[in-house]
Amino acid sequence: MKEAGLWVMLSVLVFQTLLPGQDELPFEFSAELKQWKEANFEERFKGSYGINAYLEPEMDVDNFNVYEGVLAFLDNREGAISYLINGMTALEEQEVEVSASLNFLLANFHFENKDYTAASEQYIKAIHKHPNFLRAYENLGYGFMFEEENEKALPVLLKAIELGSNDSQIHGLIGFLYLEKELYLSALSAYELAMLFNPRNNAWRFGILQCLINLDRREAALGVAEEILLFDPDNPRNWQNIANLLMRMDRDEEAATHLEVMHQLGGETYESRRLLGNLYMSREDVVSAKREFLAMIQLMESQAQLEDVLNACEGLLYYHLANEALVLIAKLKERSASLGLMLEPAALGLIEGIVYLQQDEFIEARKRLLQVLETEPGNGQALLSLGDVYLRLADWDQATIYFELAQMYPDFAYDALYSHAQLLLGLGQTEDALEKLREANGMEGHGDLTELIRSIEETGRLLR
Repeated sequence: MKEAGLWVMLSVLVFQTLLPGQDELPFEFSAELKQWKEANFEERFKGSYGINAYLEPEMDVDNFNVYEGVLAFLDNREGAISYLINGMTALEEQEVEVSASLNFLLANFHFENKDYTAASEQYIKAIHKHPNFLRAYENLGYGFMFEEENEKALPVLLKAIELGSNDSQIHGLIGFLYLEKELYLSALSAYELAMLFNPRNNAWRFGILQCLINLDRREAALGVAEEILLFDPDNPRNWQNIANLLMRMDRDEEAATHLEVMHQLGGETYESRRLLGNLYMSREDVVSAKREFLAMIQLMESQAQLEDVLNACEGLLYYHLANEALVLIAKLKERSASLGLMLEPAALGLIEGIVYLQQDEFIEARKRLLQVLETEPGNGQALLSLGDVYLRLADWDQATIYFELAQMYPDFAYDALYSHAQLLLGLGQTEDALEKLREANGMEGHGDLTELIRSIEETGRLLR
């Protein structure tokens, strides 16, 4: 063969293919609505049985007597409800106007009894009688939230703010409702006020974090995520959120460290092991990547994940890690059998064929790849790999056929043209090789390939 030096030059171009499955993990937020019920909510609610004469409706003697009598029933909700209903009925029969404060008290007992519909009716009556009844608006808003009537809750809670409420729970709920409506700036303002009044509630920080992420304010989001971690360092989801942000900021090494801690805390998932394995592969840390992929196989549960593992095995072969791929395949066979999942023969045969090719076992490689093409005649990777097999077996005609077939499939056309050019250069057919290389360069322009084409053209002129 001629131009062996050019063949060597061509072979040093690196075939780079990222492992599939490098998707980012989902962010994990505090999604439970009742996170707004802060630790001292019950104590604060019981405090609302008192009367604030400065801000709320005054009571005459008759109403006050009913109020004073109900205080004996604070630990007996059913008794308190019966007493209040009877007392309010008696006042009406005496043509004494029932105070909004008594409606408010009755509503509170219904609320604690988890009869939110009855509570809402009484809060609304109290508000009709006393339109600036702040605590009635606050508790009515809570009631609507417990009933999941969010559209009704928002204007009520906003009215409470207008009347001067500085309750962190009120601000936090407004943030939640704005976030639900995807009004991220408004939600962010509400959550920030909630945190101002109760800085130890991580639910508000989660709300701020979600808003900042949706607003694509990554640096600010990272700062909040790190604060959340300080308050709750043993929660693996907090490490996962920071890892996600770091990856979006191209800080992959720091992301990998946070994923490692997440796994140590018991937060591993199939996806997180997959992602960490890919991060290690990008750093060419094969030992660590192999460990993550093996852990991934043990977490595998579905057919889709099985196929993804096969993709990971195939991805290792792009880095010529045949032995590592074989270890994964052996564990994969064992795990899929235990789960009753089916390994697709063509997909497995393709990987085994490429492994044999990399191990210079060309006859076994040809056998596996031909079996793949029997069931999947249009498998571009099998066609390309079979061309490489015949190239190594010095069967130039068969190699040419399979390279030309592989060129028909867009995902493999570039590599098929590249390999075909190798063959043509080895046969001394420089002009034909250049034609293939130019066609490949037109599909995926690479500086190294452009330089190689120029070098071959210059060498050809010198030879002439």
